[in-house]
Amino acid sequence: MRAGRRGLAAVVVATTLITLGPVAARAATPTACTAATAVAWATRSEVRAGTTMTFHLAIANPSNGACAIILGADSPLFTVHDAAGVAVWNSTYVGGRPAPIPLFLYQRLLAPGAIYRAQARWDQRTPQGPAPAGAYRLVVLTSGAPRATAALRLGAASGPPAVVLGVPGTIPATARAGATVVILAAGGLWVYGPPVVTGALAPAVRRAGRSLVVLARATRPGVGIVTTTASPVCYPRCLMPSRLLRWRVRVVP
Repeated sequence: MRAGRRGLAAVVVATTLITLGPVAARAATPTACTAATAVAWATRSEVRAGTTMTFHLAIANPSNGACAIILGADSPLFTVHDAAGVAVWNSTYVGGRPAPIPLFLYQRLLAPGAIYRAQARWDQRTPQGPAPAGAYRLVVLTSGAPRATAALRLGAASGPPAVVLGVPGTIPATARAGATVVILAAGGLWVYGPPVVTGALAPAVRRAGRSLVVLARATRPGVGIVTTTASPVCYPRCLMPSRLLRWRVRVVP
């Protein structure tokens, strides 16, 4: 009788382990953010030689489910390529030269609509010395997310900065002609409709969903307008109304 009870207990324990194993494995491996929107830009896309540049990255998860990116010393990795496509610098360098990096990685979950932000700075030094004037391209790689790129030019007069906007304000934002206009919005309660860019702005990236990401360029003096809708996640089952969002950017010479 005692032996029979031990056997029953062993069967119950074994069944429990087998049942919980796959569930634990699924919880430990969330979907990568390969369908996310990744955008990169420089505070100034045109700079004089030797001027320190600040690079920015935004990864937005517009889906209805959480996704994962892998972060560490080389993720995200900001890399500058010259006109021939040769990498002349990346964000693991110290003093313009390759350096040892700590070996660590960790997983970062992006909730629906969340936006991950990162930045890096480059003083235009390379292993061969100061970077010569010319055209370059910034490439940002993040494990588990799409790559992001931006054009750069060194040796030119200081160009217009990027203007970053969040929630629409009552006072119009001002940008110089040629500036990059970046709009980032996220909210767990809202789903953003396709943004419409008109007037003195030319759209480059437009993504909507549980988060909103717009990259545009101020093309000429005048007024640029970005419009979208924000509907509740529960719409139309709940009584919360949709909202009309509008960003106004005054572009000056």
